[in-house]
Amino acid sequence: MLFEPTALLIHIVVGLVFAGLVGIHVTQRRQVSVRLLRQLGRVRTLHRPRGRLAVTDTLLGALTVGMLVSGFWDWYAGHPTRIRWHALTGFVLVAFLVVHTLNRQNRLRSSHIR
Repeated sequence: MLFEPTALLIHIVVGLVFAGLVGIHVTQRRQVSVRLLRQLGRVRTLHRPRGRLAVTDTLLGALTVGMLVSGFWDWYAGHPTRIRWHALTGFVLVAFLVVHTLNRQNRLRSSHIR
C-alpha cells in the first residue's frame, strides 16, 4: 500500500512515454502511413502484403488509442471498470507488438533513423 502511488506514477509515465514513441514512429513513417491508409479504401487489395500491413497498422493504432483512453477513464473514475478494458487492451497490444516486431525483425536490424 505504501508504494502504490509510486507504482501508479511509474505506470502513467511509462504509458505516456509509450504513446509518445508510437506518435514519433507514425510521424517518421508519415508517407508510408498515408499510403497504407489509402490502401484501406481498396477492399480487394487487403489480401496483399500492403493491404495486410495497412490493416495491422490500423489495428495497432486503434489498440494504442484504446489503451490510452481506457487508462484515462480508469484514472478519472478512481478505480478500474468492471470489464478491465485497460488490462485487456494491454495484453492484446503486447501480443500484437510482439508479432509486429518479429515479422519485421530483418528490416529492424538494417534500418537507420533518418
